[in-house]
Amino acid sequence: MYVRMQGPEYVTDEELLRRAVAREDELQRTVRELERERERDEARESAATANRPYHELERAYQKEVAEHKETKELFLAARVTAIVLLVLLITWILLWWFVLR
Repeated sequence: MYVRMQGPEYVTDEELLRRAVAREDELQRTVRELERERERDEARESAATANRPYHELERAYQKEVAEHKETKELFLAARVTAIVLLVLLITWILLWWFVLR
């Protein structure tokens, strides 16, 4: 028995069966690949959900570190300002004591 296909060729029953089996195998491979991708996506989602508290703690830690650095810089600026004012005060006292008196 012959069946007319898209082109000018006629295909036997065995060839049609072979093509159908090949197509079915290809579809099964595609289904297995899609299932593996879905499982990987679910695993990633699960891992992301499990790691969410860790990431929140890490963000809080980074915020604390940034605030500590900012405070440290502020105290450094305050110390430099205090030293400059102290030097100016001592210079003014010495100038007054030795020159203006």
